[in-house]
Amino acid sequence: MSHAVRCCVTARSQDRQKANKLNSAPQQKNLTITFWTAWSDHTGSAQLLGCGALKQLDVEHAELKSMRTDAAHLQKGVAQALLTHILEVAKQRNIKRLSLETGPMEAFAAARSLYAKNGFTECEPFADYALDPYSVFMSKAL
Repeated sequence: MSHAVRCCVTARSQDRQKANKLNSAPQQKNLTITFWTAWSDHTGSAQLLGCGALKQLDVEHAELKSMRTDAAHLQKGVAQALLTHILEVAKQRNIKRLSLETGPMEAFAAARSLYAKNGFTECEPFADYALDPYSVFMSKAL
């Protein structure tokens, strides 16, 4: 991450108790989505830098969702910081496979490159997804 942007990643959950249960007991039946935001922590007024989410599909498989970086903070390490944090949480939850869906268009090239740099490879559709020309599916064993 550049010196210009340092971020603080925080979790948001509508039901903190469920999120805490998920952290300690991922085998529960009511699986959930955990949403993180990255904020600047050096300007005196907090700025939202980006966000990302993890949706647990089953006990051993989760989906990386909603990775976004504010346009003013692209190429500053925000997405990498979020992805690193989400990967660590997934490992703590004993998730064995992390999958994602992204786009094949040029606008998604940087995202696909980030995922590939972090060990994700293209895969078949997963969960409820179907093969379509507007999606690229990637997965990583943890």
